[in-house]
This record gives sequence, structure tokens and C-alpha cells, in this order.
Amino acid sequence: MVGLDSEIDKSLAWRTFQLPDGGPSALSAKHVPSAGDFASAPRSLHATAWTLVSVLAFCMLFPVVLLRGMSLDGITYATIARNLAVGIGDFWHPYYTATLLHPFHEQPPLAFLLEGMFFTILGDQWWVERLYSVLTVVPTIGVLVLIWRRLLAGAPYQRFSWLPILFWIVMPAWFWIYRHNYLENTLGMFTAVAVYASLRAGDDRRWWAAWTIVSAAAIVAALGSKGPVGLFPAVTPAIAWLTLRRTSISRAVGLQLALVAALGVLTGLVW
Repeated sequence: MVGLDSEIDKSLAWRTFQLPDGGPSALSAKHVPSAGDFASAPRSLHATAWTLVSVLAFCMLFPVVLLRGMSLDGITYATIARNLAVGIGDFWHPYYTATLLHPFHEQPPLAFLLEGMFFTILGDQWWVERLYSVLTVVPTIGVLVLIWRRLLAGAPYQRFSWLPILFWIVMPAWFWIYRHNYLENTLGMFTAVAVYASLRAGDDRRWWAAWTIVSAAAIVAALGSKGPVGLFPAVTPAIAWLTLRRTSISRAVGLQLALVAALGVLTGLVW
């Protein structure tokens, strides 16, 4: 290959690869697909992708509501939620049985309370716990999409918000936890909200305090649903600074300290 050492050489080379009518030929650089070209796919592609992902998720989850049978953990959580709905036990003293795990303090009670509201509204039906488990998918997907768009704000791939949802629902454990009424369903919903609110706090100089409080409240809810495993969103400001570098280190430290302080205050108020 001959090197193009000057602008004149490059100009002559470009003209060489042009068609007689002046348009670029198939050999010109204008026809080499780039990442930007792929990211600027038409809206129809994204609409089709969202349709396929939605159909796949529906086909995987809808039978869950109709299927009888559930893991022991899921049955245990559903029983406690049903007992709360009919006045057996209370928020701080969940009731499972009179002989086994009495009182029940193996898990925090918030998820039982939320599921118990479904029993209160819909009655004591065998499919209520399954419906609650499946419906927690909806807000979680919505918040995951918001997180994707926030992380890729201004980037060509922002419109590919269906991609993380596809990767999420094809995980083998995804179907398992939603079929069997695991606490991770409620946990995931609250941790997603916590991460999103923390990202918003980093980008919004006017309402950063409000978003920090929302993030802290969501972390407290995650903690009340599954225990200490729900605390991981508390380091979102630090991780965001390390990976995104959209703000100064002093502001990142301030956001991190504010989140920890709000989390401590709200946890103290609840417990």
C-alpha cells in the first residue's frame, strides 16, 4: 500500500474512488459501516425488538400465574403474607405456623406486607402470590430502562434500552425467582429504584438532595425486604464517579456522604 503523506494525496485518492456522477463508490470510506451507523437504526427496529422482548417475557411469565406448585421458600413467604392479610401476626412479628419457625424472623417483613396487600384486595386465592411475584417485573423493567437511558444519555446506543432487558430475562435464574415467589423479586425492584435515583442525584444539581433521599428510602425498603444484601446501591455515587467521570471527585464524595447520612437517618427512623 502506498502511504498518503499529504492532503493532496488524500484528495486524489478520494477522487479515485468516486463514481463518474460524483457520488462515492462502494470502495469509499463512506460505505464502511460504523458503530454510529448501527446505533442510528430506524425506530421500526427498536419497536420490533421491544415487541419480541415483551412477547418473550409474557410467554415465560404468564403460565406462572396459572401453574400450581411452588418451592418451599415461596410457599412460606406466601403463607406469612396471607396471615398478615387476615390479621394473624403483625409487621414486626410475622406468623408462619404455631410450631415451626415461630415467631418468623428468618427474613425482614416488608415484602410480606406488600404481598399481603394483594391478599387483602383479591382475597385468599391460590394464584394471588403468583400474581404479585409476576407483577413486580413491570416496575423493575421500567426502572432498568430509565437506568440504561441515564447511563447512555446523549450516546447513540441510548435507544437500545430493550437490550439489557433481553439479557436480563434470558438468565436462567430470572424465570426461577419469579415463578417461585422469591424475595429477590421485591428486592430487585427497590434496588433498581435506588440506583436510578442516585444517578439522578449526580446529574441534577437542583434536586440532588431530593433524589438522594429517594435513593436512601429505596435502599431502606430493599433492606426491609431481603436484609443486608439490599445495601449495595449505597455505593452508587462512588461507582458512578469511577466509571462515568461526569462530575468532580469533590461532588462525588459529597453525594456519597449525603447518601450514607440519609440512609442512616431513615434506617434509624424505621427501626
